[in-house]
Amino acid sequence: MTVAILTALTSCQTTPSTEADNFDLPFNVDATELNYRQKVQYSKRAAKLGWDAFYTKNYDIASHRFNQSWILNNQNYKALWGMGALMGQRALAKDYKFNIKESIRFLEMAYKIQPRNAKLNADLAQAHTLLGKLLKSEQEDIVKVVENMDDSYQAHYDKAEELFTDSYKRDGYNLKMLVDFADFCIEIGDYKLAKRLVMEAKEEGYNYSPVYLKKLDKLLKTRRD
Repeated sequence: MTVAILTALTSCQTTPSTEADNFDLPFNVDATELNYRQKVQYSKRAAKLGWDAFYTKNYDIASHRFNQSWILNNQNYKALWGMGALMGQRALAKDYKFNIKESIRFLEMAYKIQPRNAKLNADLAQAHTLLGKLLKSEQEDIVKVVENMDDSYQAHYDKAEELFTDSYKRDGYNLKMLVDFADFCIEIGDYKLAKRLVMEAKEEGYNYSPVYLKKLDKLLKTRRD
């Protein structure tokens, strides 16, 4: 499960900055001294610096810049998206459940601002998938069952399916989405759709291992029987 997070929640690839946007931004900015236009511009730059730091694994700097971006403009969904991606990455190190839940919380805040972004929707879907898998794995532990009484894995799977489907309709050529969506379909037993998504991902250049493809074909045959 933790391996999946290495590639999960990192879809917000930033585009090259224009010269006007490529300026030095102090690590600490007094927002009270800025007008609205400056706040929006600085927030955009801080988010860009946050994603740059994230992709170079400078997570402390990324966290500061994402937080700075949100303080300057709480409607900058890329700042919230960044915090969601960062919490997903931090789940690799400790407090897996807490950090995945925090990832979902930030990504859902971003989603409310930008609900039609295919990549964001796919990242949120993947976060729900990861938490759903964890909750499902805890069903055999009575203590965990009690802890999770108000949080069912099926609810997260339902949300993930809705978001993946929406993302697919908006951008059916997004390679990461195709791969994650196919894995999700295998998880919920929709092997026919998984096969179609795998074929589309292969057409987009994804190299599946023969073991993975053989497993999927076996699942399809078992399903038909």
